[in-house]
Amino acid sequence: PDVRSGEAFLSHALRAVESSPAFGVLALQIDAPVETDLADEAIDDNGSVQAVIQTLDEVCDRHDGIWGGIDHRLFGCYFANKDEKTCLEISEVIKQTLSTHSRRTVTIGVAVFPVLDFTMDQILGNALKALDHATFFGHDSLVPFDAVSLNISGDRLYERGDVQSAIDEFNKGLLLDPADTNIHNSLGVCYGVLGDLQQALDAFNAVIEIDSSDALAIYNAGLTSTLTGDRDAALEYFRKAADRPETGFEAAIQTGRLYLGENAPEKARPYIEKAAELRPESCAAYSSLGECYTALGMTTEAVTAYKKAIRLNANDAAALSGLGWLYNAQRKNPEIAALFCRQSVEIAPDNGLFRQRLGRLYLDEDRFHDALSELNKAAELGCDSAKYIEKANLYISENGL
Repeated sequence: PDVRSGEAFLSHALRAVESSPAFGVLALQIDAPVETDLADEAIDDNGSVQAVIQTLDEVCDRHDGIWGGIDHRLFGCYFANKDEKTCLEISEVIKQTLSTHSRRTVTIGVAVFPVLDFTMDQILGNALKALDHATFFGHDSLVPFDAVSLNISGDRLYERGDVQSAIDEFNKGLLLDPADTNIHNSLGVCYGVLGDLQQALDAFNAVIEIDSSDALAIYNAGLTSTLTGDRDAALEYFRKAADRPETGFEAAIQTGRLYLGENAPEKARPYIEKAAELRPESCAAYSSLGECYTALGMTTEAVTAYKKAIRLNANDAAALSGLGWLYNAQRKNPEIAALFCRQSVEIAPDNGLFRQRLGRLYLDEDRFHDALSELNKAAELGCDSAKYIEKANLYISENGL
């Protein structure tokens, strides 16, 4: 009953160390019972807590520490004038002493003051971040606060949508370890999400300078360069990433798409074929392959590729539009051609090309008003349809429709 917990413990502990030039903090969590322990009625939760309390009392008495509760299974310890090495040694003593009283294990995170610009009242938070880091290694683990702890903390913040706070954590992590490539990569992703593409590219290039073989950073730099409009740089990055197994598929398909955008289907072909070979279950690969084969005049191969894409994803708008347009060009399956083109527009109403194809198909069917409606929408979406609009208007005018 007289054990301090919560804010009362934290206030008491900070008063005790406020005049110390240095101190250490332990965040200690009682590990959940393993499956075999659940069947052992001799080991109960209250007994585990009591064993930890007794152990902390004994160890803190010997090392002039202050301990208290944070919640039911989580405890904190403050040790004035102790460095990280000493705090880690004390943590090992706690673990060894506890093992003589209980079969339960504990996981411990350790943090010390001073470090960077963290204030005294933030050190327990750092110890908790180290504890979160330690949980990655399983029960009975012990980890000191470091750059990886901040990387994990930043990842948690990013997952919750607090991107700016994640950036702050990653930048602090880099102060502890400027060569941590994972943090640089994470920082680049955050800047990309915020639309700061130059900062994102700088972060990915920092990784490449540290480790020129980091495939993820090379691929991310390629994506960022694509967004900045630097297609030459993007191609260079993607070609490098395409040779790496970790990013081979994504880089190959991105390289192919860039070449298609440059009206160079002959250059795109080997990359998109490689993507389809690496991931035969990918709808995007076969849809892109259909587009590539169409541009190369390989109609039979394009139809086959589009059919595979639709089998993999019946709602792939690009494959539906591409296959419908090929059927229309071949003058076969007109009803299916119209159906596919309509479906593509329903799925992706803001795609100007899909609307233009549907409008041209309506022109071929002498459905001039329907054609004009789709072609005008295509033009509004940036797809040049002026000559087809003129054609539709001419038919309507000449025939008094």
